[in-house]
Amino acid sequence: MLYILYLAISKAYQNKGYGKAVVNEIINKYSNYRICLNIEEVNPKFLNNNQRIKRKNFFQLLGFESQDYLFSNYEVVTFVTMSINGDVSYKEIHALFD
Repeated sequence: MLYILYLAISKAYQNKGYGKAVVNEIINKYSNYRICLNIEEVNPKFLNNNQRIKRKNFFQLLGFESQDYLFSNYEVVTFVTMSINGDVSYKEIHALFD
């Protein structure tokens, strides 16, 4: 399993295909691995919900699927785990942060 902890593209290079290229490179290079990441939960109660929706849609368009559980880091932020090349269990994600 490969876990993407953080991925950011400089604002000057956003919406130009660089993020898609980076993620596709990771997917291609590690095609034998389940690849996963956590994104903030989509919920209209959050001020940045539109950004969260955009982020989720971005990864869905690249083939990532949301897992059927929520993950919280120290009860501060609730995340949705997304993966490609196979499912990743809550137990596996939780073990990364223990």
